[in-house]
Amino acid sequence: MHRISEQMRDNMKSKMGIHISHDYCKGCSLCVSFCPKKVLDVSQELTRMGVYPPFPRHPEKCTGCMICQNICPDFAIYVEEIKETAHPV
Repeated sequence: MHRISEQMRDNMKSKMGIHISHDYCKGCSLCVSFCPKKVLDVSQELTRMGVYPPFPRHPEKCTGCMICQNICPDFAIYVEEIKETAHPV
């Protein structure tokens, strides 16, 4: 098992990746309505399925609560934590 040193952990910042499958989304906007940080918004562009899908308007506000992922009846959205190593200046 690998252990990450305290210094490496401090140099890592995490952000959330929000992925939306336009093939599964039916445009119900439940994810948009239930997001406590108002990360998601409804797109103005139709998908090939003829719906207005959500998109992450403010991804930097995402806390990773996964309410959007859990509320989606079609499993069209998922959230993952993305670790990035901070580069020294």
